Amino acid sequence: MRSAWPFVGRSDILDQARQDLRREDLSGVVLAGPAGVGKTRLAAEVAEHGTAAGFHVERAVASQSARGIPFGALAPILPPATLAVERGIAMLGQATEALMQRSGGRRLILLVDDAQWLDDASALLFQQLVFARTVFAVASVRTGEAAPDAVQSVWKNGLCDRVDVGPLDRREVQELLERVLEGQVEGAALQQLWEASEGNLQYLRELVLAGVDAGTLVHDAGLWRIVGALA
Repeated sequence: MRSAWPFVGRSDILDQARQDLRREDLSGVVLAGPAGVGKTRLAAEVAEHGTAAGFHVERAVASQSARGIPFGALAPILPPATLAVERGIAMLGQATEALMQRSGGRRLILLVDDAQWLDDASALLFQQLVFARTVFAVASVRTGEAAPDAVQSVWKNGLCDRVDVGPLDRREVQELLERVLEGQVEGAALQQLWEASEGNLQYLRELVLAGVDAGTLVHDAGLWRIVGALA
């Protein structure tokens, strides 16, 4: 079994993202979906396409634990002097200058994972950078949780393309399993894993790892089969 899970499916979203990267009237893509469907991996794939197209990529990760810390998410990519400036045009100007220095003059992608958890200061700066077209945003947001108004505004105002990311379909789950397990999967086993995970990547991964560890997902007579109950 492969330790690293490959990227499977989402070709329509990636094709749309490639087109969006070339558009002059758009400042980003927001990938929205429930937990575990693969938004983070998909955002990374979009960023890789951007790198191949000549963009420089900066990454930021928001978290619930850092939500109360001003600039907690964007601080790692900004110099201390920027964070000391009073909010407003001066802050935006210094942040823009700092990011341009980091990009070496290339077009810039700002990848923000779990943007629904951005602290207020980071959310405001993120909004300003997108509105000023300083960056092309590639952000993921979890549906069912309220994102800051500043984050929601980037797609509500049409500056970013909001794309809903759903679970993998049965064919994609089969392709993924056969690549991960490096072999064919029995039809009954595929059906059980598909129904149990409902195409959610995180759930599917946990089911497979638990099944292999427990000996309920086994390679037998050239096929991966389920013996006993899935854990």
